[in-house]
Amino acid sequence: MDYSSVISLATAKTYLRVDPGFTADDDNITRMVNAACVFVEKYTNILFVARDKEYVWDKYGQIRVYDDPINTDLTTLSDDISYEQKNGYYLFNTSALKPSNLSLNVGYELAADVPPELIECALEITNDYYYRKTDGNGQGISNITWQTLNQHKRFII
Repeated sequence: MDYSSVISLATAKTYLRVDPGFTADDDNITRMVNAACVFVEKYTNILFVARDKEYVWDKYGQIRVYDDPINTDLTTLSDDISYEQKNGYYLFNTSALKPSNLSLNVGYELAADVPPELIECALEITNDYYYRKTDGNGQGISNITWQTLNQHKRFII
């Protein structure tokens, strides 16, 4: 998964206050940006980058999809699949006896549509990864970042 369309290396280096001419850490910064984006996605179920995913029916013929946004046109699903939007997820039901997995395209198709506050969260997490790794002075992510992540979280366990 490539998150460089959402947070470019140049943007990350500017945020980290790393000189653009210093390239020794470019691979590390890119890896840290990717890890930060994955962290935000897993925490919120808001996907920065579009991808095809397979969902498996449970024994009751249901699937709960927490990932957002869903790009697949749900009106094109087969007649034996119904769905309803719940608070923070979609609930799919099937009447098929042996249904195949449900394939959906989920995640933002355009980087410009990713909520900017979540990009800020990913940048702050990248900052913590980078400075904790390079000089041990990472301060951890702020309360405002945790509050932002919690406001965007698709479900609470």
